[in-house]
Amino acid sequence: MKATEIKYLFLLAALRCEPSSTHAALAEALDIPPSLVNRYIKRLASWNAMEISDGERRRYDLTPKGEGLLAHASWAFLALGAGPMEQLRERAVAELRPHAQKKAVLYGATPVGRIIGRWAADAGLDVVAVCDEERRGRNVARLDDLETLEYDVIILADWLRADDGMLARLLNEYGTVINLFKTDGAPMPEWR
Repeated sequence: MKATEIKYLFLLAALRCEPSSTHAALAEALDIPPSLVNRYIKRLASWNAMEISDGERRRYDLTPKGEGLLAHASWAFLALGAGPMEQLRERAVAELRPHAQKKAVLYGATPVGRIIGRWAADAGLDVVAVCDEERRGRNVARLDDLETLEYDVIILADWLRADDGMLARLLNEYGTVINLFKTDGAPMPEWR
């Protein structure tokens, strides 16, 4: 899978979730220049992968062809990432296994958090709650709720907040925190 195809995948996925996204918001989310977002959207529209409608706010709706491209690219991306993801799972389960038979709270109501929750169960932990101050939803606790829950460890499951020192200090006030996003106690290196 080529880098450009991955960018199309992420753009299609972002537009499917939020069809009225602005070019600036998409550029920031995808970490690409707005001019590239504009070019990719025009190209996707020329391929009949999306319909652009102007109203009070511009919308980008995926067509059946766009949905098909998204599904195809998602499977290709999964196939590409399956090996590294399995390696991550093995590393996470090994790191969590010493805490088997313990009760855990996940911090991070995210798709990555749901995956980490399954890995925690694979390691023998009982996930009793998901906590998140920024994302609310059904069955998502707040930090204050931790005082009323029975748990032994908190697993940081929010990739975007993995290096947030303030959050780490705050969570440490509630108990032992496991941060799977660190390597040998240090933040994972950046590409640039």
